[in-house]
Amino acid sequence: MVDRNLSVEASPSVGLISTLHDPEGRMVKFIHQCLPYLIDLYQFLAIVATPATSQRTIETLVMHQAQVCPEGTGYVGESRRKALKLGLKHRRARHFHYCDFDRLLHWTLNYPDELRSIVLNAIPRSDFLVIGRTPEAFDSHPPAQKETEGLVNRVFSFILGAPMDAVAGSCGMSRPAAEQIMHRSIEQSNATDTEWPLIVRHLVEPELSVEYVAVQGLEFETPTFFGPQTFRRANTSENWRLRVQLCRESIEAALRVSTQP
Repeated sequence: MVDRNLSVEASPSVGLISTLHDPEGRMVKFIHQCLPYLIDLYQFLAIVATPATSQRTIETLVMHQAQVCPEGTGYVGESRRKALKLGLKHRRARHFHYCDFDRLLHWTLNYPDELRSIVLNAIPRSDFLVIGRTPEAFDSHPPAQKETEGLVNRVFSFILGAPMDAVAGSCGMSRPAAEQIMHRSIEQSNATDTEWPLIVRHLVEPELSVEYVAVQGLEFETPTFFGPQTFRRANTSENWRLRVQLCRESIEAALRVSTQP
């Protein structure tokens, strides 16, 4: 639970950009709990929601001063770029934190101090910060995710030359890095997880740094909203197919960017 009395030293330079899909309005009660804390933590909240997202969810976000654009698509990569474009319109923001919104709520509910440390201390000191999971947090996910995401991470780590978990749905970036990503990103799916940091590392001159941090707050978030039956639902042939497809897209994105002249 978030301690509503816990004071937050707001960051003057980090804005949140996020994407959201909540057709059943399951996030509403958690938004009421978390948004006061998040509004204090970030310079702004810019969220791109799918058209299918519950109107109650959108109204609750707006009530808590979040900026919501209900023009997301089924293509996560497109929605992430729309969120980044919204963020870049805030001229005072020098750094941005991207996080899938369901993951952000889980992080805030369970590890608010860790989130605050990342936003106030780690992101402002990085050109691009890959935010991954501790071994314990990674192991909390269903087998279909662990197996396929583990393979992506092995390829990504080989390219970067250091062990990293790149596919946890969260990262930090400076304004120069964000502008380069907006100019060069083309991936349609969550493969932006591997595409964005490698754009910064391989395609930007002068080269910007890519750094890494592992956190507990990006553990498996879905049971927070759908209960323990989430694990049973994840163990289906269709989910395995989708996870393998995303694995391939993420690896292909990493190789495409890293091998461009």
